Amino acid sequence: MKKTWFILAILFSLYLIVSLSRSIWQLYKAGDQVFEAEKIKITEEKINEELKRELEASKSGDFVEKAARDKLNMVRPNEVVLIVPDTGVKKEKKEEVLVIQEPNLRQWVRLFE
Repeated sequence: MKKTWFILAILFSLYLIVSLSRSIWQLYKAGDQVFEAEKIKITEEKINEELKRELEASKSGDFVEKAARDKLNMVRPNEVVLIVPDTGVKKEKKEEVLVIQEPNLRQWVRLFE
């Protein structure tokens, strides 16, 4: 009878150890999630501040004038628009270089030669 109680006590203690270790692991992972969420929050706050600055800048008269000139091609009264023709000079395209790689077997053979 004492052996059965002893075995039951050991099994119960093993169960408690496993259960507690799982709980500790879950808490550890939750801490990682909190850390990641804080990093995301900081980046989102930076983006929010930038958007607020852009909103304040867009309320100014200079922004409205610049947008009207650039996007709508509007000009002030008595202002002359100068259109510069294309000079015909083309920008050079960068040539793509194709690298042909040797098969892996040949590379190994060259390595041990």
